Amino acid sequence: MKIGILTFHDSSNYGALCQAVATRIVFSRYGDASLIDYRNPRQSKQLQPIRFGWSVGEIRKAAKDIRRYRARRRMIERFRHFQVCYGAFTQPTANTTELRAATEAFDVLVSGSDQIWNPLISMGKAGFDSPYFLEFASQSIRKITYATSLGAYRYGEGEHRDKLIRSLQRYDAVSVREADTASYLTALCNKKIPIVCTIDPTLLLSRTEWRELACPMDLPEKFVLVYVTRGRKTLAKQCIDQITTASDLSIVVLDKKNGPLLPCDQHVNTAGPAEFVHCFDRASAVVTNKFHGHCFALNFGKPLVSLIPAKAKANRIESLLERLACTDRAIRKDSDIEQITLDYDPRAIENALERERRNAIAYITTALNVTGHTERPLSATHKRVGHAQRGY
Repeated sequence: MKIGILTFHDSSNYGALCQAVATRIVFSRYGDASLIDYRNPRQSKQLQPIRFGWSVGEIRKAAKDIRRYRARRRMIERFRHFQVCYGAFTQPTANTTELRAATEAFDVLVSGSDQIWNPLISMGKAGFDSPYFLEFASQSIRKITYATSLGAYRYGEGEHRDKLIRSLQRYDAVSVREADTASYLTALCNKKIPIVCTIDPTLLLSRTEWRELACPMDLPEKFVLVYVTRGRKTLAKQCIDQITTASDLSIVVLDKKNGPLLPCDQHVNTAGPAEFVHCFDRASAVVTNKFHGHCFALNFGKPLVSLIPAKAKANRIESLLERLACTDRAIRKDSDIEQITLDYDPRAIENALERERRNAIAYITTALNVTGHTERPLSATHKRVGHAQRGY
């Protein structure tokens, strides 16, 4: 069985590339799985050393890239290396005609995971990026989704919403990442198609499997990994103060900035996905408000301090915490900080995660219309392709 996966992969976002690779590895257990190398202009621009543009925001971003050029270039090299090692890509495509030609030999096409159905992420504005809904695919190819996400985006009345409904009805099986997204789409389609809620693909790989993809780097012996955005900087600082007062842990800040967002003992700003995974594996605890920061902290069994982001962006994280029975790790306001503890028994979360994995595999097996999957060694699903094949 030849399986093609269309998702975000050509981006300097740790979660995006990790989920793309994880999806490919999981589906490789059922056949020959490849990532469709769709060069979405907005996503692919993120892997340029300097992201030039003419809007005010783009000019500011380019100025920041120039100031941190050396570190950013090293980070991008590591992203490209991870793609080459673990991507197994089709030829590059940029439009419907090229996509149709690149996928005509596939038996199954998969949309997702990640926020590929959120036009604010895929296009930078409200709209409809039809390739992520597999509109280019012929009717003879089986079409499914895996853990696809809209984030908090909701389509208003009009042409794009109608396109969304029509596109969903073309799929043979649909799964999304958040419970509220499943409810929203079910209501939108008048329950004409069943919509399943499945976990992010990064959680389908075990910590042992992720360690095979990780790249070691020098880190303190014991440390708190801080992986946050500026929007939760103040609350993160208070959490760090609470933790360091009660422990002798060092602080490692992981971001892409020229200087660390918060005071720390070590600033990691040149990590690629492999180094990103290693940071979570080595951490003694994790403070994060990023969705995939939560995924890797929980997968590696780390004490988690979950900084819940603004309500409009919280659904992904809150849905994950609820499904893995760890809502007690959430910090929403200053008064919650007193409840922070690094005493941690991961067994309940591991049990919940194992249940969700079984549910996800059952969905995939049914969606692919097969009787089961073959447990191949992880090394058998790692395809290495040369730089020339990707056009670098």
